[in-house]
Amino acid sequence: MKIIIATPLYPPEIAEPAPYSANLAKILKNKNLEISIIAYSLIPEKINGVKIFSINKHLPLLIRLFLFTFKLLKNSKNIDIIYALNGASVELPILIVSKLTNKPFIINNIDKKTDLKIRQNKLFKYIKYLTFKNAKKIINEAPLSKPEITLFDKKEQEIIKYKKFWENHANNLLKIFRDCR
Repeated sequence: MKIIIATPLYPPEIAEPAPYSANLAKILKNKNLEISIIAYSLIPEKINGVKIFSINKHLPLLIRLFLFTFKLLKNSKNIDIIYALNGASVELPILIVSKLTNKPFIINNIDKKTDLKIRQNKLFKYIKYLTFKNAKKIINEAPLSKPEITLFDKKEQEIIKYKKFWENHANNLLKIFRDCR
């Protein structure tokens, strides 16, 4: 199965959904899926076996949106599904590309800060409405934070819980991806 992860943030950024998208890509790659990432990033962290396409986030808004949409359109020809993380800068390109290619997409609505910003802007609110209306599935599951490990703290239970969450999350997504194709 071939999947594109479309994300507004990607490491080395640290704010959500950056670590989520990188971690998810690694886990899905280990499940023998072909993963590509399209992100707004200057110098994206590399992941072995994952194609990463970055759009300079310091370009003017309309140019960024055009480039993101173009990269998504160009790379969506042979994919099975688009998995997008919320944000108007991703939602609008996803909506356009899915209409042009008839590719199914899933939205993960994990970034609550972005969600609040969208609610304060009528245009962004309308884009979100249209995108969510056309999504095959909307996911609201937020990842657990990675436990901070120090020399003096033993957080084995937290680490086990964190790894179990990710394994369950990836397996649930695989099921959703198969059902939405």
